[in-house]
Amino acid sequence: MLAFAITMLVPVSPAAAHATLLFTSPAVDGAVPESPRVVQLVFDQPVEASRSSLRVVSSQGEVARVGRVQTAGESSVLRARVMERLAPGAYRVQWQVVASDGDTMVGDFRFVVGSDAGLASEGGGTAIRGGWAVGAFRWLLVLGLALCLGGLAGARIVRRTSSAVGLPRPLVKSGAGVGLVAALGLAALVAGAGSLKAGIAPASVAGLVESAPGLVALVQTAAFASALGAFAVGWGRAGGVVLLAVPVAEGIRGHPQAQAGALGVVLVAVHLAVVAVWIGALLHVIRVSIALRRRQVPSAPVVGGYARMALGLFLVVFATGTVAALVVLPLDDLSGALLDTTYGRWLLVKVGLVAAVVVLAGWARRHLRRPDAAQPASSARGELAVLAAVTAVSSALTVLAPSASADLTLAFPPPDAGPAIALGARAGYVGIGVSASQGQVVVRLATPNTADTKERSQDAIDLTGNLTGDDRDAQELEFRRCGLGCFAAPASWVKGENVVTLRVEDEQWDGGRAAVQVAWPPRPEDQRLAAVVAKMRKVKHFTLHEQTTSDTATGLGPRKRLRLTGEEYLAVGPFGSGRAATVTHYQVHRGGEVTLALGYPAESIYVLLTVDRHNRIKREVLTSGRHLITRRLTYDGPDSHEGHHHEPD
Repeated sequence: MLAFAITMLVPVSPAAAHATLLFTSPAVDGAVPESPRVVQLVFDQPVEASRSSLRVVSSQGEVARVGRVQTAGESSVLRARVMERLAPGAYRVQWQVVASDGDTMVGDFRFVVGSDAGLASEGGGTAIRGGWAVGAFRWLLVLGLALCLGGLAGARIVRRTSSAVGLPRPLVKSGAGVGLVAALGLAALVAGAGSLKAGIAPASVAGLVESAPGLVALVQTAAFASALGAFAVGWGRAGGVVLLAVPVAEGIRGHPQAQAGALGVVLVAVHLAVVAVWIGALLHVIRVSIALRRRQVPSAPVVGGYARMALGLFLVVFATGTVAALVVLPLDDLSGALLDTTYGRWLLVKVGLVAAVVVLAGWARRHLRRPDAAQPASSARGELAVLAAVTAVSSALTVLAPSASADLTLAFPPPDAGPAIALGARAGYVGIGVSASQGQVVVRLATPNTADTKERSQDAIDLTGNLTGDDRDAQELEFRRCGLGCFAAPASWVKGENVVTLRVEDEQWDGGRAAVQVAWPPRPEDQRLAAVVAKMRKVKHFTLHEQTTSDTATGLGPRKRLRLTGEEYLAVGPFGSGRAATVTHYQVHRGGEVTLALGYPAESIYVLLTVDRHNRIKREVLTSGRHLITRRLTYDGPDSHEGHHHEPD
């Protein structure tokens, strides 16, 4: 019963095909040092730029000027130029896109201009614009299809099992009318980007032919209109054949098609057509049976004929639903998907309704075996009512997105959730970059030969790890791949020191173990870095002790000793401009020394800078995709060793 209940939903509902916002630039609840030139949204599926829009609104309600929304390289990436300089402060991006399934998604997120600005993580929301109207029209679409296809099938059963005349006729014309209204409503929602009022404008209607969702809506509209004409002139069979285009169109729009191609289309089309026949035939048989009973004519043969057909329908629904479930459901975390998401809780409601359908159907079949029992039984009427509720819940579920598999590879790295600390390490020949933010950790691995790395498969490099903190047991990190050499995992940080221990395995390069210490919560230190760079520019001479290695298994490398000026030193480092993608407080040492963590994720460069109370750099550890560089700086003068504690070589 549970398997059948779940699989009944999957192929009918195209909810899983909704576009999901993966990350943004500027990042959600993130801070940028100066006004961004563009706003970019990256989705997991193609979206339509011509029907998408975004606004940038300040905290005072002023709307910034932005350019036309365009795709950037891929149809899943949207961007718009910011046409004016944004002053320091908080801004909200309000966006609207049309997904590949024709639904209009809306959402918003915040970001801050100004490198020292902080932002509490509260995130934006995503929903379907006009979502409940979409659900209502889809319920009417299924109802119309059931009245037509099921009515024709029910009429055939009646002709075979009863010779009575003057019986109720199937409600095919009413069903075609209901389906036509539903198809027109869905077409208007697509044309108006979720707004019925905007969708009836001539310009919007003309634009339907320019998009795949619009064409699907037009096909369904034409099918119901043609069927209505055929039924009006008595061509019932022709009308039924034309209506088969409706479930096929739903199959093209549904998510199984994206996962399994033509097989997905067939699964959805067959499943929806059979469900429509099941419901519509039951409705017609009940109407005819009531009429026969009023004439005191036995109706058991009619109900029995439907019962035999319904068994075959059930088997087809079960088979198509099971295969579709294997394609789209996150089977590795089914309990979490059901209990921890809105979609899952609605799905549980449907499970209960379908269980009631099964019980009522069994009761009705048992009642049918009694020769003296009146037909149809009350359980059969109850079965029909609950089936109508099941289709209503299914339609409501189409406006919600189901959770994805916990092991599913992400198309892109997730954005930092609020303030983040970026750290580097090295395991053998493999460079490691760690970005720790609220509730998550993202690890990027880089091998020395970048050209070879681009040609390698995802499975060429693997990562495992755990997280430990003060007064708690180790937490195993459950990594998901987010690109070549990219891994993301949920992480529960504790205040103070957290140690992320990683083990890297690579087919080509020797990996190994590495550990990074995450000081939580992150404390931005952009101003301190600017002060350090300004101080270093004034240093006339100092002595630099440097060691470089590409393989940490062989040690830190040979020592070199150089005499440099502060300007010369800053010229060869990534932080010479006084800026970094992330600058956070990392550690406090004796004598007033402080270590800063600098992150340049786009360049796979991570730096730990230890500075004294005069803002002079005393130690530097730089990790990149190719090298680990350790540097110690000694200054001329009486305080050259101030605050310095001995470290073993």
